[in-house]
Amino acid sequence: MDWLTIIESGTDRRNGVQIRHIKSGNDGDICIAAVTELLLAGKMSPLCIDIGVDEGWWSFFVLDANKTSQIMAFEPNPVSYTAMLPYIAGESRIQLHNLAISDTDGILPFSVEGGTSHSRGSADSDIRVPCVPLAPYIEGKDIDLIKIDTEGHELHILKTLPFERIRSLIFEFTPYWYDSIEEAIACLEKLTTFYPALYSLSRRGPPTMVPITDVRLFTMSNLEDKQQCDILCTRETTIRP
Repeated sequence: MDWLTIIESGTDRRNGVQIRHIKSGNDGDICIAAVTELLLAGKMSPLCIDIGVDEGWWSFFVLDANKTSQIMAFEPNPVSYTAMLPYIAGESRIQLHNLAISDTDGILPFSVEGGTSHSRGSADSDIRVPCVPLAPYIEGKDIDLIKIDTEGHELHILKTLPFERIRSLIFEFTPYWYDSIEEAIACLEKLTTFYPALYSLSRRGPPTMVPITDVRLFTMSNLEDKQQCDILCTRETTIRP
């Protein structure tokens, strides 16, 4: 894959993605953007779900990558949610919800560290956010692409998703954050029964996709190295490493 967007950033090895008002230099954004464009190319009115909006770069990128796209977005951090509102005013293609997606209805402890929010907060976290399962929001709908970036809450979300109705899925996978490695492995093994292809997406340099052929070996390697990674699961046959 070619570079999709390069932002001049001096010697910063990460570079960045700039979409409208958003400049993102987070690890992995370049590859996720490149893969997103490939997945949405030529589709008419694709429905995309953004779970963990943060600054919103991915939602805005989807809007630019496919002019017919529709986005359902979920951001539990009240600060991030409020900051997004002026930018989506009058934008009918984005539905933004101030909610956390989880495997239950209720209240979730939530943490904000250095401006970055995540759902690995301890029980005594100062912030509490409402959480809901995704299912009621997508009932009867076919989903083209879901992006999940919830800083440690991915397994709770994945266990509830109707994979048979989701064409492609991109999510952060960080085994050393999870309570159960066996649960993480079982999650990936389940995904292989729905998706013929699982790929690890690059977080450094040009965008690359590496097929995941052994989910246990892949998980244990990331656990040992304490690596965060992004995974693509897809039924699209035209996308290739």
